[in-house]
Amino acid sequence: MCFLLLAACATGNAGERINQEGRILGPAPTVTTPVLFNTLAADTIISAMLVYPVTSAWNEDISKLPLLSNSAAMITKITNDLASSRRILRMFAEMNYILVPDSEPKQDVFFFNYPDESDDLKLGSTTTGSYPIDVNMPIETWPAGTGAFTLAQWQQDINNDGGDRHSISVMPGAGFVWETWLTQAFPGQTPPWQALNGAKCDLNSNTLRPDGYTSKGYTPEQESVATQDYYDYGSGKTPRYYQLIAINRTVDAIARGENRILLVMATGTGKTYTAFQIIWRLWKSGAKKRILFLVDRNILADQTKTNDFKPFGQHLSGRSVRLNVKAYLGGGARGSWRIDLFGLPVGSANQRCLTLEQPVVDSE
Repeated sequence: MCFLLLAACATGNAGERINQEGRILGPAPTVTTPVLFNTLAADTIISAMLVYPVTSAWNEDISKLPLLSNSAAMITKITNDLASSRRILRMFAEMNYILVPDSEPKQDVFFFNYPDESDDLKLGSTTTGSYPIDVNMPIETWPAGTGAFTLAQWQQDINNDGGDRHSISVMPGAGFVWETWLTQAFPGQTPPWQALNGAKCDLNSNTLRPDGYTSKGYTPEQESVATQDYYDYGSGKTPRYYQLIAINRTVDAIARGENRILLVMATGTGKTYTAFQIIWRLWKSGAKKRILFLVDRNILADQTKTNDFKPFGQHLSGRSVRLNVKAYLGGGARGSWRIDLFGLPVGSANQRCLTLEQPVVDSE
């Protein structure tokens, strides 16, 4: 989770600080007050930092290594998975960071998901981390993509914009980086911050975080399902934090072999959008090839196909058994299907009861 693409260096024979490219660095940087990433002071500090040993994989020169035999096919697959409007090289002014002194006070951060895989938990707590969070800690996309919002407003997400909301705090003196995901400030509350989870990286070492924290103990087949990305609309729209929790936990459960899952979400929380992202990830990963999506009214079926499920394109139409994804009317006795013919039956019920009983033959 934690990565920072900066220049790394080693110590020369004469006590010089030399990075992996042979550049002699200046004196080790000293940070006495917090410094934001978008300043000349930050550039000066970063250019003199020791970031990971020379032997780190992040610092390996791969420009002269041979290509894999299927390299071209992989690039083609990646390109084809992108919307045509996004097949260009462009800069994302999203990630940011703050440089903090070794004396930066620690703040409590409540981890609402995967606290057991988070670092630096507060002594005696199983859900709260202790992180060097400065009052001016930037959250992902600030300020380039946040319009007129102040930093404090973006920290609090006052407009419920959602997004990944990573935060990165770098401590050059001690050589550590702390990163959180889905980060949000709650002034006046205890704890004053919350995040989905958090990680700490040692910039002076090649030591990895505990085995299994990234793969969660998946088999290679399970990991290919669980790590499949969300659908990208090209507009910056991303699932909200509660939708992310629902999507991630559902995909995780299915990847591990669970076949009966119930999601309870309030009206207006985006159940269909959440279902779409779950189905998209399972479909794109190849885990589920034929999916039955049930709703209890014709109008909902039509809305589903023309709105949230539109990215499926030609794969979503009619009732042909050759198509990968279905949106069916499923009210009462008006429709019945061989549920066992589908890899993933999904039922959406809103103020009505939708029950999947024994598989029966499609009435049409």
